[in-house]
Amino acid sequence: MTANRDLDLQVTANALLFPVTSAQFVGISSLHRLLPVATPLLDQLIVRYRGCLTDVMVTRLDIHMITTWLTLACVLGACTDRRPPPTSEPYVMMNDGGGQLISAEADRAMLRAWGGRVEVRGRCNSACIIFTTLPNACIESGAKLGFHGSNVNVGPIGNQQMAKYMRGGVRKRYLAEWQFIPPTDIHQITAQEYVRLDPKTKICPPR
Repeated sequence: MTANRDLDLQVTANALLFPVTSAQFVGISSLHRLLPVATPLLDQLIVRYRGCLTDVMVTRLDIHMITTWLTLACVLGACTDRRPPPTSEPYVMMNDGGGQLISAEADRAMLRAWGGRVEVRGRCNSACIIFTTLPNACIESGAKLGFHGSNVNVGPIGNQQMAKYMRGGVRKRYLAEWQFIPPTDIHQITAQEYVRLDPKTKICPPR
């Protein structure tokens, strides 16, 4: 295969492009081998990129495919720190340290589909931040919210994956500053500071 013809990576005005090296793609194809379920989705990616020895550009379609595969991988058991499903309202997230981003994404989708009130209380660090923008979520007035860069940060996976759940000034500050904080460190802000950056955020009523 030739990259120019078969990969058809033409840059268009509305394309979002991210560099993916051949070494990084090996990691994606390794996931396919580790999980016992082969899907046309990832098979298409592997066929498309096989034989590429130089860096390639991933289009918006590929970003969607990779993200969809990671969600599927979570369903198939690749996520190791899923949160318990809601059994009563409100669903309280107390001192949530974040954990795996793909786990948090699956849990966020679960809580959004459930539709009951979600209360973020105490510390909310790292991947926990993505729950604060749920339409059915609020944050405690005394909460502390912590930011840093992702452990795995490859193109659309990691920091960009986090940023898509943020809004307003929070998203701007994350992309400009906080994404560059090492994963071993944390930058915390108060609930009041968070709301000033993202006025759409709701503060939970007193308990």
